This record gives sequence, C-alpha cells and structure tokens, in this order.
Amino acid sequence: MTRERDALLWGEGQLWQPGGPVSLTELTLVGKERAVLVLEDPGAFFELARGDTEAGGALRVRGARLGTLEGRAMGAVAARDFEPVEGLTVAEHLVLAVRLARRVGSAPVPSFADVLRASGLEGRDGAVAVDLSPRARARLELAMALVRPAVARLLWVEDADVVPEVFDRVLRESIGGAVLVVGRRPVEVSGAVRFAVQGSRLTRATRPGRGSS
Repeated sequence: MTRERDALLWGEGQLWQPGGPVSLTELTLVGKERAVLVLEDPGAFFELARGDTEAGGALRVRGARLGTLEGRAMGAVAARDFEPVEGLTVAEHLVLAVRLARRVGSAPVPSFADVLRASGLEGRDGAVAVDLSPRARARLELAMALVRPAVARLLWVEDADVVPEVFDRVLRESIGGAVLVVGRRPVEVSGAVRFAVQGSRLTRATRPGRGSS
C-alpha cells in the first residue's frame, strides 16, 4: 500500500474502494477468528481475509445487503481489490474502523442513553456490556433503525475475552461517538475492569461484577 493510500485511511477517516470512499455504520467482532465490518454503502461488496498470528483469525469486510463472500483462503484479497494496511494487526484494523466510523456522516450521532432507552436495555448500572437475549437483540436492532440516518456504531463482542488490546487501544485513543459495546457476557479486561459510558466516550469502569442477562 502506498503512503498516499495509508494517509487516506488514517488521515481523512474514510475507507477506500474503487469508485470512491465508503462509510462505516457497524463494527462486528465475531468469536476469536474473524471480524466483519458492515458498511453503510450497500454497493460496497468486497472482502478482506487476512491471517494474523498476533490477534488471530481473519478480517472480513462486507456490504450491507448481500452478505459476505465465503470460501476465501486466509491472506487472500478478493472483490474490488480492497487493500489492507500493511503491518497492521487485526486488532489495529478494528481500532482503525472505530476511528473511521466516528468521522463519517453529518447527522447527529445518538448517545448511548438514546439507543439504550429506545431498545429497553437501559438501567444496567452504567455498564456498556449487555448480555443480549434474542428478544433484547431484536429491540436493540429496532432502536438502531430508529436513530438512523444518524451514523450509529455498534461494536458486537461475541466473546468477552477476545483481543482485549482492542479496548485498551480504544480507550487510549479516546474514541468518541456512539460506539455501543454489547456481548454475550460482560466485557471484562484484566479481571474486574469493565466499560461504561460517560457522555459520548468509552471509559473504564473498575467496579467489579457482571451485568444481568
């Protein structure tokens, strides 16, 4: 990747593809093996499968409507010649995606409180991590649909033990905006450290304990 392309990704806060940049609405971290970036642009159909021994797994990118391209070998780049940023780990790509997501769109970004209130998931003692039942997830998806066209970001954590350095980097970078962290189990890093929301930023919550299901 050229220095110019790298500058485009990091500096301008947009993800490049042939035909122009695309914006991000959702960031999904699935298990310990792969991450899926769901793009706001329904015409953005491409996938990046990239092995990474440091963070583990493959990074896949897909469009909003037609699902993802399956059956690609790890390390292969397919469809529309999407290019990874050389030298970045999977975790760093995830942090990059969060940084990009907060920069796109001109509409006001809904707050955590707005999303949780609309989804019926508020009142969790400030914990961002929520153990979602199918019904709760459906309410949350409905709430996210209601707050659009604002650019709302949803960071799904399917396994609370997955790449904790992602969250450390998010905190160190002081990522702002509506990045809602949910999962099957409360997100805990280094024991009792959880993540709570204060305003529109992710902050550490050192209060021990687990969220209710």
